[in-house]
Amino acid sequence: MGCVPSFCKAMEMHITQAPNSRPPIDVDAMSKRLPLYQPRMRLPLYNCAVNVFTASNDRDAGKVVIHLFPDLGADAHAQVAEEHRLAHEVLLAAYNVEVDAAFMRNVGRLPTVGDYKVSAVWRDEFPEDDKDLLRGLAHRAYEHRDVSRAHAVAAASVRRRRRRS
Repeated sequence: MGCVPSFCKAMEMHITQAPNSRPPIDVDAMSKRLPLYQPRMRLPLYNCAVNVFTASNDRDAGKVVIHLFPDLGADAHAQVAEEHRLAHEVLLAAYNVEVDAAFMRNVGRLPTVGDYKVSAVWRDEFPEDDKDLLRGLAHRAYEHRDVSRAHAVAAASVRRRRRRS
């Protein structure tokens, strides 16, 4: 997914809003790392192998992350979790900007709660380009959220293991 102007603008606004509290984050580079989380593994109580995105809860996703990255310490997991959390915020902000823009282009007004009809794309009447962009931003944002949560759980688990030994 290329960088669309409104996405870049939203990312710039996000970073410049609180320059001291948030480090700049390269969302495109972070998104290229998401395939690292696709390998599946078997876990107890599942009928099939799962990955970070298909685990039914954050705890199981954390187990998958620990299995995928056995050499990462608790601090490294926490840092990766924070980076993905920031990427999620940036993409969600870009998604909200694009929703407003799509409504202005196609309906001539800003969206209301009653306008939400189709998951992530809001309206089936929107052109395919708008729907593809909205769907892509929403999916990518929540992939980063899932990875962030998994790394946060992994950080806590690694810390507990270190204390026990």
